[in-house]
Amino acid sequence: MTENTKDFFTNIFNKVYFGLITIIFIYSLFKERNEFGCSSYFSIKKHCSDLDSVYFKGTYPTKTDTKQNLINKLKSILSIHLKYAVWRKCFIIATFIIILTKALRPEIESQTLIGLHIVSISIIYFYHNFMNYHVYRIADNIGTLLLNKIQQKQHK
Repeated sequence: MTENTKDFFTNIFNKVYFGLITIIFIYSLFKERNEFGCSSYFSIKKHCSDLDSVYFKGTYPTKTDTKQNLINKLKSILSIHLKYAVWRKCFIIATFIIILTKALRPEIESQTLIGLHIVSISIIYFYHNFMNYHVYRIADNIGTLLLNKIQQKQHK
């Protein structure tokens, strides 16, 4: 394979990769904004309500809540770590990392940025899953166990 052919395929690969990054990045930003309870994608004004986000929607206590409703709402909050797409957050952060890297070091080649992007996504994703497994999952399990114990004691 000649050097020109390698450059041709490298350029095509770079354009496709960065094109896909752009599309996925924009999709991820819109989806994250939606999950945070935002009613508008493009407005600068505050159109987001934390209580309308997928994380907390329907968990705020009301006057009509029964004891079981309150327990279910608390269980929902305990399992918040299961409600969001980890890959999107990792992708967004990693994309910001390569944008910042390119802004600070414009001479960096595309292949290096692609490698940095893949490594960044992997590190952030594995870290998040480590925390999810060793912290949030345990907090969810213990919190649910405590709620069940409280329920049992109230029935006696």
